[in-house]
Amino acid sequence: MDPTREFNEELIVPGLLPEAAFRHLTYVFLGKHEELEIPSKALPIDEFRYADIFELRLETKEQEEAIRALAEKSDEVLFASSEEIKKVGLMTAGSSCHTALKSYRNDNITGETDTDR
Repeated sequence: MDPTREFNEELIVPGLLPEAAFRHLTYVFLGKHEELEIPSKALPIDEFRYADIFELRLETKEQEEAIRALAEKSDEVLFASSEEIKKVGLMTAGSSCHTALKSYRNDNITGETDTDR
């Protein structure tokens, strides 16, 4: 299992990260997240969603700066911990994972949940 192809397709090819800084990737496989939803709340089909979870190990200052800049400026890319992926899932009842993760993070900061609101 090697995430290099997906990393390149999703982040390098569209120009979100500089190719020169990421010619070599170091990463650690942390685990998998799987969800089975029958029937789907978001789509008119049954769903099986999965994600392989990797931690990118940044090796250079250039890589650190590129990732930091991307995290600060982009709504296209979502940085999440393995715990957040496992708790929030990939999609929640039709909302994007961005929306679900923002809500999860807000709940953990404020201690408030959707049912409290």
